[in-house]
Amino acid sequence: MSKVFAYQYLVTPGKSEQIDGMSVLPFGKFSIHVGAKLHSALLTDCKRRFFGYVLGIAVDRSGLIKGEHQLDELDLDDPQLFARFAEYLDDVAGRYVVLCGAGTEQRVYTDPVAMIGCVYDPTSQRVASLLNLTLNRDIVLNSKSDHEAVEKRGGKYILFNTRDEYCRRMNGSFYLDLETMMETRFWPRTDRFEVPLSEYAKVYDEIINTARHVIGAITDRFKTAMPLSGGRDSRLLAAMAGEHIHKVNQPFTHITNFATRYDATVASLIGKHLDIPHEVHSWRQPSPPERSKFQYRQDLRGFQTAVGAPVRMPDEMERNVHQLLHEDQVVLRGHLTDLLRAVYVFTSKRSRWKEFDWQVQRLFPVSLSDFNQDIYKTFLPDFTAWHSSLPPAAQELPLDFMFIEAYYNATVGFTFNGLHKHFYMSPFNSRRLIELSLAINVDYRRTGKPVDDIIYRIDPGLCAIPYYKEAGADLSVLEYDSDWRSISSERMADVQCRFDTNYAEAAAFIEQYEKESEKPVAFTGVLKAGVAYLALF
Repeated sequence: MSKVFAYQYLVTPGKSEQIDGMSVLPFGKFSIHVGAKLHSALLTDCKRRFFGYVLGIAVDRSGLIKGEHQLDELDLDDPQLFARFAEYLDDVAGRYVVLCGAGTEQRVYTDPVAMIGCVYDPTSQRVASLLNLTLNRDIVLNSKSDHEAVEKRGGKYILFNTRDEYCRRMNGSFYLDLETMMETRFWPRTDRFEVPLSEYAKVYDEIINTARHVIGAITDRFKTAMPLSGGRDSRLLAAMAGEHIHKVNQPFTHITNFATRYDATVASLIGKHLDIPHEVHSWRQPSPPERSKFQYRQDLRGFQTAVGAPVRMPDEMERNVHQLLHEDQVVLRGHLTDLLRAVYVFTSKRSRWKEFDWQVQRLFPVSLSDFNQDIYKTFLPDFTAWHSSLPPAAQELPLDFMFIEAYYNATVGFTFNGLHKHFYMSPFNSRRLIELSLAINVDYRRTGKPVDDIIYRIDPGLCAIPYYKEAGADLSVLEYDSDWRSISSERMADVQCRFDTNYAEAAAFIEQYEKESEKPVAFTGVLKAGVAYLALF
């Protein structure tokens, strides 16, 4: 099991426990157990006094947090110490947990969406990346959740619930006080996210420069892999990587069905355009190396142990293409770039943003067809408690924040630990990058045009490559020497116009949607259109 927990951590009160494959760090009244492959660093204040630890991969403005990392902006004697630290965290990107303290206070902070995984038991005061490590007792099955739906039909443990009745999953916008085991919100602190259109170019450039800095810091230190597809998110990540894309060890596409075969065809164009090697990992024609029934059971057992629930493996593990990735790599995923497309905002009708029934449904406690009023009533108290915790600026964008705080928590925060042979993460996972994404008008983000705007600013040729299904069903038109550029010519003309007019053209879209926002909408159709995308998590 030491291999399964190699990228995980556990915090226990009192003396350390003997856990195979985990080293121990002292932390006041607590002991921190660190998996053998989990990157860690020591944080000190401006006078090089101990402040805490960072576990996982984290990049701040100075670069990768490693070794003894001195924070000149922090002074342990400052009564505003933790407020200063919260400000510092805005610019930290990655997948990480911070354990820090001063005086008698010891706290836990995570990356913005708790992608690292953070589960705690208020009674035992144990905190860990997953439920199995947190528990030192028999599990008490959560009475709210439909466990069969989670295990067999794609349901999720939602709204910070876990499989256990008493253990909670931490919200990445809160910190946890280890003494009281209470969470307190510290982010966001802004009064307003959206900026005027005249500032979009500046926002785009800061997004590009910030993401490139993060990717560069990671690829300088770790062996990395990056998936490429026919969609916008992976292409945006590749574009923002800039020259660092050539340091990625394994650009790849997993083929598990026809849709991903289409992805691979588009990705091959991207690879040729960027002049990088692109690997295609197919579960058939050609197939990956054979896996015995014993090996399959080992993979399944390892995944379920690492996530802490008897759930099915993701397609890349089920189809056995995951073994074609070199072990112990950092896999750079495009999560959170989808905020630039407002993928969770299925309607501009603002009055619908105050209706909770369909919002609880979209967190998928059960499959869409199984959702009913009893399930809604079961989770309504948890939903309203979360919703009421949002500060005013976040309440203006409640669907984006449901995506950031609740949905990602129950998906990547739950499953990424299960992919235990690699360290999966998003280099776009920083509070600053989230704020920059939300600075763009939500209706304009829903068009997907900001992604094209950014890619075009970086590389017009990369922007011109057709997206998934943009070319139709005939994959032969996407051969490198074919006339595929004509397919995207209209889209390219639009983005060129926006670029030439400093995005003033975007005003027309925003004005249109603002006028339309309170008209009746056929919501059911819009909801179903988004289910396929959300099912990918």
